[in-house]
Amino acid sequence: MRVGGRDAGLVLVRHGLAKARYDSLDGYDWHPLQDRYRAADATSRDVC
Repeated sequence: MRVGGRDAGLVLVRHGLAKARYDSLDGYDWHPLQDRYRAADATSRDVC
């Protein structure tokens, strides 16, 4: 979902407030942004 031109899910992942899931690595269909989400997840710190 885009909010103000930004990918809200990616912002949450980058801030450690969400995890990158439900992509082709988990058995779901390929998502065009999954590499970006996984990279952000790998470098973020968990806040919760």
